[in-house]
Amino acid sequence: MMIWYKKILSEKKTELIQASILSLLSTVLYTIFSFRYGHHFSWEPIEPIDQPSILARALYSAIVYVGPGALIYNLGFYKVLHDIIVKTLGLWRLYKRIKWTLWITLMLFAYWLVGVAVDITNSILSTGYNIGRLVLFISPVVGAFGFSLLAILLTNFLIAYKHSDSLASKSDSLKL
Repeated sequence: MMIWYKKILSEKKTELIQASILSLLSTVLYTIFSFRYGHHFSWEPIEPIDQPSILARALYSAIVYVGPGALIYNLGFYKVLHDIIVKTLGLWRLYKRIKWTLWITLMLFAYWLVGVAVDITNSILSTGYNIGRLVLFISPVVGAFGFSLLAILLTNFLIAYKHSDSLASKSDSLKL
């Protein structure tokens, strides 16, 4: 038994080859035309995400309390530190100073980390944008096909995700 796509490919072989050659030829002619009339590709760095303001960075760094701060507390680091410094050595002030230094370090690290995360995200987006522009510049047909395929795959993923969410909510309501 022949699978449907093998049947179509064997029947329409010459038409597919002719269409591919025409598409490739038009791509080459378009590229030559672009170069001839001064349309050159140039890498454009973009920054779609702005650096957050100082207030926003301060807020993000304060969120250290619920992230790494909570982890350090739950691991019992402060209890061990208290037992060693306060109970054993009797240095309450040193214990407070170490805790203060640790918190300031964590907050400054988070403040710095937000800027680095935005820079990395901008670099990734800029690279993707310029690669897409390059593909469209070199071959508009291939680029348009690639972007269309990406849009279709993304749409199918979102539909499948929404469908799985609705199924999960239906099964949850049936359990009640």
